Parts: sequence; structure tokens; C-alpha cells
Amino acid sequence: MSLTIWSSYSFFKIYNKYNSDFLNNIFMSSDKCLQTNVDQKINTFCLDINTANWLIMIFIVSSIFSFLTLFPFFLIKKKKYE
Repeated sequence: MSLTIWSSYSFFKIYNKYNSDFLNNIFMSSDKCLQTNVDQKINTFCLDINTANWLIMIFIVSSIFSFLTLFPFFLIKKKKYE
């Protein structure tokens, strides 16, 4: 559960560094990142895109594990005392 919270916090921290175009570039490989000679600003942008992809994967996997771990607690029925 803590990985889920941490990954979403870190993702929004990276997202706030850039404008709304950042969401469009997350799932597409940018041509700027494929060049061998890139300046430091573009290199940081590409690093943030790759980090965001990993954070999304961590969020999904940790959410699934959290659900699977907590699922038996949802099945517990309350006893009725008479």
C-alpha cells in the first residue's frame, strides 16, 4: 500500500515539473530521446519520462498485490449476536 502512495506522489511530483504535454509523451517514444547527441535538458526530460513509466508500473503492480492481500478481509462476514 505504501508503494502505491509513494509511486503516485512521485509521479505527480514529476508531472508538475512540466506542462500538460508531458502526459502525451509518456507512452510514446520521443524522437528527441532517440538521438545520440542530446543536451542536458532533453536528457533530463527523457529520464523523467522513463521514470514516470516505471512509477506507473509500480503503481499498478503494488495495487494488485494490495488488493490480493486485503481481499480475504472483504469476505469476512460479521457475526450476529442475539
